Amino acid sequence: MAQKGKRIRYNQETRNDFQKALRKLKKKSYEGINEKGKSGDTILHQAAGIANQKTVRLLIEKGADVNAKNEREETPLYRAACMRCAKNVRVLIENGANVNAVNLMGYTALHVALTMSTKGVTEELLKAGADTEIKDVLGAKAIVYANEEFKALFGKRIGIPSKKETAKHCAEALVQLLRLEPKLTGKITGIKEMKDGIKRKEKVVKHLSGIFNDKKEK
Repeated sequence: MAQKGKRIRYNQETRNDFQKALRKLKKKSYEGINEKGKSGDTILHQAAGIANQKTVRLLIEKGADVNAKNEREETPLYRAACMRCAKNVRVLIENGANVNAVNLMGYTALHVALTMSTKGVTEELLKAGADTEIKDVLGAKAIVYANEEFKALFGKRIGIPSKKETAKHCAEALVQLLRLEPKLTGKITGIKEMKDGIKRKEKVVKHLSGIFNDKKEK
């Protein structure tokens, strides 16, 4: 896993495939710019996480749908947040991206930004009015996944849950993710990062131990 706050990098093969697709689209005068490929991604989904803001802006100017969703219900904004591309997040928001769009797990871009401790992305989303009350399918608001540093930075603007509430929820969320992971792998971007983020929270191991011990006794 990449270090928290650091931008994740695509491998060279993926970058080459993107550049090839971009050149092909340019030759067609950007006709079919919103066509979906593997996993339902559009060229803008790819660009949001792999290209610079100039390329993202160009694709939008050529008609790319900023709110297109793939098979996992992820938008280009969600992808940019996953890949920690704050500048692309800003460009997408400036061009009408829905900051409160949710994926199949109910995660918003803010859930991802706080889980992955990405200050720049979190700032952009909050400035754009991201709804901090949205809960994912596990019943958690985005702030639940934040580490102590980010709670200190953004807590007053978002609302800080109690440590007991956070630990209890994270324990339950981790159990749920471990149970659902086989079904979600390959379908939801950022599952590993979300799981690792949950594991980092205070007292989770203690609560998990209690949960598993209770199950064993039954």
